[in-house]
Amino acid sequence: MKKRVLTIIFFTAFVISAYSGYNINKFYKYKNNKIEKNIEHSKIQNNNEKGYFYVFTSKSEISKLIGIENKFGFVDKNFYADSFINTDWYFWGNEDSIINKPLKIIAVNDEGESMQVSRIDKISEDGNISTAKQNLNIRIPKQGVWHLNIYIDNKLFGKTTINVRKPVSDFTEPLQL
Repeated sequence: MKKRVLTIIFFTAFVISAYSGYNINKFYKYKNNKIEKNIEHSKIQNNNEKGYFYVFTSKSEISKLIGIENKFGFVDKNFYADSFINTDWYFWGNEDSIINKPLKIIAVNDEGESMQVSRIDKISEDGNISTAKQNLNIRIPKQGVWHLNIYIDNKLFGKTTINVRKPVSDFTEPLQL
């Protein structure tokens, strides 16, 4: 009899704890899917004057983004002249004015040279930490300071500046197997 009572108590406690954990996860999932997603900031100091800020890109990973906080940013990487750089871009704002809209990035250097460095027809919607996220390959042919003008739906969304380093000359392509 005691075994049966203990088994029933244990089973009931297990079911209650499992169900409450389910509700907590459901609450956080709902909270994270709100239209306006909030950025969780780390204790690292953001520097908007230099154009970078930090965000949690996962529960345990902090990424440095170049851009304008609460508007757009891309994962900080070294840009080398005449090399493709693959990086994730994050966009914050009204979903209706970002998601499924065309994205175009125009680069202008200090000498006045201008070129389109990226273009896509539709921005994807799953931003996780942002309203939208898009993975882009960008190639800039010359080293120097370049100003990136970001257009969404043919409207200027924001601007930022990057420093493109000289090409890597000792790069060797891998042999084909």
